[in-house]
Amino acid sequence: LNLVTAQAALCNKLFPQMDACFKAAMTLVPEVLNAEVLRTAEALAREETLVGLLSSSLSLALLAPGHPDHGPFYLLAALLSTIESASWRRPTSLPSLYLSALRLLSAYAQP
Repeated sequence: LNLVTAQAALCNKLFPQMDACFKAAMTLVPEVLNAEVLRTAEALAREETLVGLLSSSLSLALLAPGHPDHGPFYLLAALLSTIESASWRRPTSLPSLYLSALRLLSAYAQP
């Protein structure tokens, strides 16, 4: 919900609200991954959904303007620090998110 709200705020050029919603979504990532889940299959499905949401949030970071104090890559840096500190169950989750970040950096490099 926070990521959808951040996307809506970006579309309406409400950059402080977009920033707050994005940061709120990043703080929820460890809670979602560390939630008490009784079945392993449910935990893996939850993690797969989270990886998809985080990958789509990188496209939000592409369209967001840079922060005057934190620089142009502050959203990417926040996302990378969040995914590095999280405990992932699936071995493909972290590499998948790094590839999404690499795609974002490639898009930044386009003239």
